[in-house]
Amino acid sequence: MSYSLGPNNDARNFIYTNSPPGASKYEWSELFFADGNAQPALNPGTSGWTSGQPPDPACPGFDPEVCVINTESLAAGYLTADTIAFLRHASAQYEFFSNPNVTRFPPTLLVQGETDTLFTIADAVANYQGFVKHGAPVKLVLGFGGHSGPSAPGEVNDADPSKGYLDQLWLNWYSHYLKGSGVPTGPGVEYFRDWVPYDPSGSAQPAYGSASAWPVGTIQSWYLSGDGSLVSSRRQIAAGSQTFVNPADGEPSSYSETSAVQSNEPFSSIPPTDPPGTFAAFISAPLAADLDSVGIPTLDFSLSATGSDSQLPATEVVLFGKIYDVAPDDSVLLVHRLVSPIRIADLSQAVHLNLPGVVHRYPAGHRLRLVLAASDQAYVGSRAPHTITITVNPSTPFRLRLPVLSS
Repeated sequence: MSYSLGPNNDARNFIYTNSPPGASKYEWSELFFADGNAQPALNPGTSGWTSGQPPDPACPGFDPEVCVINTESLAAGYLTADTIAFLRHASAQYEFFSNPNVTRFPPTLLVQGETDTLFTIADAVANYQGFVKHGAPVKLVLGFGGHSGPSAPGEVNDADPSKGYLDQLWLNWYSHYLKGSGVPTGPGVEYFRDWVPYDPSGSAQPAYGSASAWPVGTIQSWYLSGDGSLVSSRRQIAAGSQTFVNPADGEPSSYSETSAVQSNEPFSSIPPTDPPGTFAAFISAPLAADLDSVGIPTLDFSLSATGSDSQLPATEVVLFGKIYDVAPDDSVLLVHRLVSPIRIADLSQAVHLNLPGVVHRYPAGHRLRLVLAASDQAYVGSRAPHTITITVNPSTPFRLRLPVLSS
């Protein structure tokens, strides 16, 4: 939960238990906080508080501890230490994988939405790896929908489960592990491919790809070039730099989504934007063939910046990494509106960033555009103004590793 609501995408093993405070997922967390505080009025006689004390009139829907840590985190501009401890204690990572009293792990089917900006593929992969590490039977399914939007046609069908592919997957899982029926549960990983056509009145099964385990596919390397290009060979890297700013109070800010309602109008028609001068960008040449990416890309780079104090997390540099799909007409698609924040405490060290996990086809003729932005409206970024510079030296290349499927 500390990762989900305040992600810091720095973990090379994709498990974020020990990650420092990241960027607060402000829109999602405050939506839930407001919804919870409305419940006593909407449902009189019920309350979330359990401490034995009467509820705070200013925060009636929660235990007082929740009210305090929410206020503290908003004031600080990042998740405070007591907030992180509280959220970790309420998470599977604590209850299952860090609790010495838990010695047996149940067979677990993880179903994760590819379009979900609240709980992302990175969340699911961390849990998947936890079960694998402890030898528990586990299957990872990346479906289309989630908190940010509906499932795809033929994934779930309450009227006729035989036409819902996810219905069949979890019914088979229950039959196998609860009834002992011996019904196969299928491959260890399955993922929905939104570029594969199928009959929307039937099952979504044709759109699902599979693999025996995670990760899926192979790694394709791209390199940042000082001229602003994204190149496929180290020989093509040019020296150069890009400088951009995080303005005071993070305004103007990049726009990726309006959390929870992005799939609805008018929000679904609002394109992603990055204010000029507040980001660095690296763009590839047009792709010669379709490029199918399934997994979590990573980026290794370094930077310099002014105005950061490692003793004050609120002033540290925060960046938001993302990959745009750029069409031949220069229109851009931010894949599923996903971004990856990272808070950088030590500017003297190289930065490792896990970018948004996706299942996406970049069509032939399109280009990849990697962006490192200083802000995002859905998050709380750095509260200090910064001037940030990314300097490319061909002798120490900055590498983007993109997980791709073999053609």
